[in-house]
Amino acid sequence: MKYIIALFFLSLPMGLFAKNHTPEQILQMINDKGASTVVGEMNSNDNGESEWWNHVIPKIRSGTQAWLAVASALEPGVDASTAEDLKAALSEAIPHNPEAVLAILKDDKPLLTIEQVCAFANFPETEAESNKLYVDSIREMFKVNSPKGKKCLAVMIATVEHSVPFDKDI
Repeated sequence: MKYIIALFFLSLPMGLFAKNHTPEQILQMINDKGASTVVGEMNSNDNGESEWWNHVIPKIRSGTQAWLAVASALEPGVDASTAEDLKAALSEAIPHNPEAVLAILKDDKPLLTIEQVCAFANFPETEAESNKLYVDSIREMFKVNSPKGKKCLAVMIATVEHSVPFDKDI
């Protein structure tokens, strides 16, 4: 009987046991191991699951203060692929919490600048999703009366002004 139970647990996909870390746990991991190591561990697909894609990026998109702090702390450890994910998630967080997104954007962090994040670095599936993000983001940024808010709004408007027609295959 013990062997049957052991065989059962060995045959279960390891993704079922994937750990979804809290913002506090991720920040502690970054302090202990460094951002590059943490990003690498979360983005690994050894067991068919990526905590980066399935947990961290969707949480950053929500725009909560704690997850935006995680985004800022992870920035030094991203590579080209994960950098795109992070920028897109922050762009999508703007309508939910524009002032908090602006608070983590700094010129000394090349990836987290107003020019990078406010230029809509996401890749929506449909034109309707794209338009909704643009309209919601611009609407929320109009409410932010700070120099950063005005600069972000200007970047958004310029991006939309110079955009090409939606093409899902681009």
